[in-house]
Amino acid sequence: MQIPKEGELTIYRIAQEALNNVEKHSKAANVGLSLRCPRNTHVLLTVRDDGKGFAPEARKGAGWGLQNMTERAALLKGTVKVDSAPRKGAKITVRIPFEADSPRGRTQAK
Repeated sequence: MQIPKEGELTIYRIAQEALNNVEKHSKAANVGLSLRCPRNTHVLLTVRDDGKGFAPEARKGAGWGLQNMTERAALLKGTVKVDSAPRKGAKITVRIPFEADSPRGRTQAK
C-alpha cells in the first residue's frame, strides 16, 4: 500500500519533529519509530523513547513541537496522541486516515 501523496510530507515532517524532540529533550538511550498502514485505512506513525518523559498536561502551550505535530495531522483529519509520564519515557502516536474517495486509500482488487 502506498501512502497518499497528501500524507507523505506530513508524516515525514511529524516524524522529523518527534525525533527532534527526543534529541533535544528526552535524554533517551533508545528510540523507536514505526510506520504502518493497518487495513489500508490509515497511516499509523509511532515514535517511542525511553527518556526522562514528561507530564503531557503540563506541556500545553510550553513549546511548538507537539502543537505543530497536532496541527499538521489535523490538516489531514488526523490525530496525535501523547503517552508519557516523568521518568517513563514518551510515546507519540499519529493516526492519519486515508480519504474514502481517494483511489490510493482503497485496496484494489487483483
